[in-house]
Amino acid sequence: MAKFAPEEWQTEQLRLTVFTMPGPSVRDPLWWNSLTGNQPDESTVKPKSGSGLIQGTWNSGKLILRLEPERIDWVYAPEDPVELILPSVGTLAESLAVFSEAMTQWFSRSDFPTVGRMAFGGVFFHPEENRQAGYARLPDYVPVQVDPRSSDFLYQINLPTIQSSAGIENLGLNRLSKWSVGARFSFGIMLTPGTRACSRYS
Repeated sequence: MAKFAPEEWQTEQLRLTVFTMPGPSVRDPLWWNSLTGNQPDESTVKPKSGSGLIQGTWNSGKLILRLEPERIDWVYAPEDPVELILPSVGTLAESLAVFSEAMTQWFSRSDFPTVGRMAFGGVFFHPEENRQAGYARLPDYVPVQVDPRSSDFLYQINLPTIQSSAGIENLGLNRLSKWSVGARFSFGIMLTPGTRACSRYS
């Protein structure tokens, strides 16, 4: 089977983490306002510890800024999920474009912190007709053959490489990839006065 185009994958989450160098470093909660042009829905800042959480509605989901003494996280995630609907902020192509544009603006700021390490990650999914169809699709992406009757599949691999084309000598990149196939169920509990609880799966 042919691989899916980027436009066919859905994005559950995008995350950029910056690990700052030792020593004093700027951690400005107003970065969120500057990148979005809006006020956050929630802002909790602890200046003494250098930590904080700023988040609010942004594009097709919410943008979260987490500040810690040794790291800074930007997360693009869905709003509170709706029952029976897989949470998504749009297609891979759409979400990556808006998130990359915002992070590029942050990189270009004069108060951008000194970076020791950086990590970028995403969670993407593609709905299949059923779990068996998902297992049949796996060989298109990972070098394994899985019995469609199987369950609890999880594949993880790290492929480190030296990216010489970036112009940074001895720049090391870890490419961590995880793959899984899951099934989604709804679970309901019905309670009425004077009766026992019963459960329902669908």
